[in-house]
Amino acid sequence: MNKKFAGLIKLVDENPDLAVKFMVNYEVCASDDHTYWLADIASAEVDEIYDGNHGHGDDETIYIRSLDEETLVDYIAEHEFEDADIETAYSEAEKIVKDLAWQKVILVYIDVC
Repeated sequence: MNKKFAGLIKLVDENPDLAVKFMVNYEVCASDDHTYWLADIASAEVDEIYDGNHGHGDDETIYIRSLDEETLVDYIAEHEFEDADIETAYSEAEKIVKDLAWQKVILVYIDVC
């Protein structure tokens, strides 16, 4: 069995209550010419995600906590507290980001073969 697939199975076994979500590299489905594309598992890990459509951050973005938390704090500090001093803006933005509806999931990255 593929080592990366075996790692995914192990994560699912260890975390049976977590949803499995897939992050697909844009190169996997870069055209509308086909209905299916061949791809591989690049990696799998437990992480937290936040859907930007819920009111903070870019409306189209899915934030991954381990990668994007600092970026989201910056965005909120700059756009929602632009009139506050920088320390207050970042302190308040950090509180907001901490309290967001982060969803703990098994995140599977899909990449081109």
